[in-house]
Amino acid sequence: MNQDMNFLPILFATLHKRMMDYHQQVLSKYGLAKIHMPYLMILFEHPEGMTQKEMTEKLFLDKAHASRALKDLIHLGFVRKDEEGTYKNKYYILDIGKTLIQESRSEGLRLREKLASVLTKDEIEQFRHISNKIMSIFE
Repeated sequence: MNQDMNFLPILFATLHKRMMDYHQQVLSKYGLAKIHMPYLMILFEHPEGMTQKEMTEKLFLDKAHASRALKDLIHLGFVRKDEEGTYKNKYYILDIGKTLIQESRSEGLRLREKLASVLTKDEIEQFRHISNKIMSIFE
């Protein structure tokens, strides 16, 4: 294997961490952590509500992870749960959760604008092409 390729996992992990740290700034203002974001995002996209099982299946996260995060979100007032005590409870995002998601999306847009300011359109297209090639080996 080409030794120059050894840096790729480190590069991707570092990029992911830096981007998540950027989003963590928004979450911290609300007293939340990265564990909470996937559930807020999916509930934002499903205003009709979702069960914990539906969320874990769509997010590919385990039940224990979901239980902890959803319990926190309910306690902090970002999510509500109907019919306490049943396995078919639906969870719903509340207004403060919607506000957080909208703020996070705005921050994400600002981050993408920062990235676009240091890359040319050709570089962005090259990066997209290379990333897709790399991803194709995992399919």
